[in-house]
Amino acid sequence: MRERNCIFIHVPKCAGLAVAHALLGGKGGAHASAADYLSVFGARWFDQAFKFAFVRDPWRRTVSAFDFLRRGGLHADDAAFAETHLKRYSTIDAFVTEGLARPEIRTWPHFREQVSFLLDPRTDRLAVDYLGRVETIEEDFRAIRARLGLACELPMKNARVATEADDSLKLSARAIDRIAEVYARDVEMLGYRDYPAA
Repeated sequence: MRERNCIFIHVPKCAGLAVAHALLGGKGGAHASAADYLSVFGARWFDQAFKFAFVRDPWRRTVSAFDFLRRGGLHADDAAFAETHLKRYSTIDAFVTEGLARPEIRTWPHFREQVSFLLDPRTDRLAVDYLGRVETIEEDFRAIRARLGLACELPMKNARVATEADDSLKLSARAIDRIAEVYARDVEMLGYRDYPAA
């Protein structure tokens, strides 16, 4: 990232693996936050580097994270977390109602607020120069690619499309409202006002 003078803040379940692979040859900073980068690299380099991230509507991100982790996640730590904390929930509604109230779940990277990765601790404002969205990923990826002067394509990494037919992943009105409460800062600061109908 230093060689490209950029910082990609990889928010979990927001297409980060595909973006890091395409733009940085897979060299993303795991799930490091803006505050982590600031601490490691210092203010001078952090402030002049091009900082970007992708975010996603909190409702679909929660469903995606729950589904991803209960299927084993990406590595042994994910699988162990799911076994310990998610196995007891057979549906997304049960998880949202009961699980998201538990601090040990809310501090796991996949269930942390997205803004917790993106805030500059000096100002409590978003630290990124470009905020892409999963909902407009192709367009936003092209803009970032152009800014970095790269010619690359966005691969599909870690994607699962078949969740719409899975009844255990359908959100009730109560769960939709609960996610909006839990992730109120994401809803407000990232501009996601309503649950996406389609």
